[in-house]
Amino acid sequence: MKRALRKHRRFLWLAGGIILVLVIAALIWQFQTQNTKPSSTSDIVTVSAEPSTVPIGPDFTWDGAPNEPKKLFIPRLGIEGFIQKVGVDQNGEVAVPTNIALAGWFVDSVRPGEKGLSVIDGHISTGSEKAIFQRLSEVKTGDVFSIEFGDGLKKDFVVFGVKDVTREDAPAVLFSQDPTVARQLNLITCGGDYDDSESTFTRRVIVQAKPVS
Repeated sequence: MKRALRKHRRFLWLAGGIILVLVIAALIWQFQTQNTKPSSTSDIVTVSAEPSTVPIGPDFTWDGAPNEPKKLFIPRLGIEGFIQKVGVDQNGEVAVPTNIALAGWFVDSVRPGEKGLSVIDGHISTGSEKAIFQRLSEVKTGDVFSIEFGDGLKKDFVVFGVKDVTREDAPAVLFSQDPTVARQLNLITCGGDYDDSESTFTRRVIVQAKPVS
């Protein structure tokens, strides 16, 4: 009887995981169909793997177009870093940057500051190493940060919401746009406790921002 119950629980856990992946994939597919736009090419990250902890030095080569986001700055928290282009990974989720010091702009979202919803993700930590979004949970409503583009132009954004949600609820929150905000930028990273069985954190921190008028 106990063996049957254990098998039943394993089946429910596996089924729940499959359903979660399908829900995430469906949300990304819906978002892609609503925000389809061209983006260059071979430098898009499409596989999520253990990120590098090698420091990003002054000789780092950023490969992007003049109108694509290049760097992110959150002055109050001392956050600064280059932005990679990321797509959908092997799990049907938004891919993560290849280095803990990099942020990742989801190329199937609009460019930051354009009409629609833009998404940028980043790591929180890898062991004792501090990642680009290590302090993202400290962002407050009213904070102003900026995105620098490949042509040197900078756009300022002001935070209007900070959400701390479960990993399961994160996709719906991440891909939702406030109906009163025409040009929204969402930043996301991990939060909560680390779940060894799932090799990820239990919660997600999502910062919602809009261009400074």
